[in-house]
Amino acid sequence: MQILENEVRLISPTDPEAANTNSEVVAKLSYDQKFYQLTHDYLVPSLRQWLENERGVFLAISTWCQRPERITIAGASYLVTGPIIAIMEIYGLIGVSLKLDADGWEGSFDRATFARWCILFIAVGISMILIGYRTIRKNIIAIRCGLLLSASLTLWEVAVVFGVFTFTMGGILENSVFRTVAFTLFFWVSSFLTFFYATAIIASRRLKNRT
Repeated sequence: MQILENEVRLISPTDPEAANTNSEVVAKLSYDQKFYQLTHDYLVPSLRQWLENERGVFLAISTWCQRPERITIAGASYLVTGPIIAIMEIYGLIGVSLKLDADGWEGSFDRATFARWCILFIAVGISMILIGYRTIRKNIIAIRCGLLLSASLTLWEVAVVFGVFTFTMGGILENSVFRTVAFTLFFWVSSFLTFFYATAIIASRRLKNRT
């Protein structure tokens, strides 16, 4: 028994309830009242149950991702985020310009660089609105563009947060702490957008297969 248990690992100690199961080999040693069972019979039920649970979780996630509503949610997220970005940048562009005209700006500041970045982000916001609208109409090109844009923004924000390059937007974001906090927040937003569009890609493939 010791050889089978410790060296060959053919049998495993078990409890009396397991010993009453329909396993092929169950033995009881009288000197210590230990019950043994074939390792195969001992492990297989637990492994089978674990695999079934994992399969159930996977199927639930897969089913959730393949619902057509995922496309609508992705498009709606862009329709909400796009105007917010555009309005923020327009407000920032006007506000900073008024401050420069009134009081000037403390520290280094490049007005032209700041204006170019604002215009770029306004264009990104407008693009999000257009992509979101086309996404809701289940346009596959728009869905792919949305995923590409969200993923690109996420990678760019990670690079800024971890200092791969310094982005001050013409000098307005010189404070490193404020810059890190702001881009960490933007990172989470773009990460959710990327997730929404990744699930929209899966749902669009499901719809394509149906047709």
